[in-house]
Amino acid sequence: DGFEVTMMAPNNRYVNDAKIAEAVAGMLAKINIRVDLTTMPKAQYWPKFDERAADIMMIGWHSDTEDSANFTEFLAMTPDQETGYGQYNSGNYSNAEVDQIVLDSARETDTSRRAEMLQKVEQILHDEAAFVPLHWQDRAWGARKGVHIDKIVNVMNFPYLGDL
Repeated sequence: DGFEVTMMAPNNRYVNDAKIAEAVAGMLAKINIRVDLTTMPKAQYWPKFDERAADIMMIGWHSDTEDSANFTEFLAMTPDQETGYGQYNSGNYSNAEVDQIVLDSARETDTSRRAEMLQKVEQILHDEAAFVPLHWQDRAWGARKGVHIDKIVNVMNFPYLGDL
């Protein structure tokens, strides 16, 4: 018979954010998951996100450090208001092993060992379906003739224009 969930998304933060949320709601309806969708401007959305005001919340993330631990600290660790860990974990996912590995990785100086630790975290998150990515935003870059942007776009598809 399915079930009902609430979903909130901004309508002016990400490219086509409201349309993406509407498409997700429509797709979920096809498998009998009824979605009560609310979209709103980002100024009103973020306080609602912090309240975890819906069952499904939209958030985009890119680590400013290019380190996967940045992602796991904020989005996958058990929410803890005192430490700030899990601050954006709106699904309230909690796994003590994940928390401990992420904390231990912050102290690990052997880069190979640290990479193994963070890969283990990623595997646990995958195996437990800690969250469900619904959309991946690709970026497109353009430049005028004579600007060779292909030489400065890094592996994350972000141009570093300081190299021009």
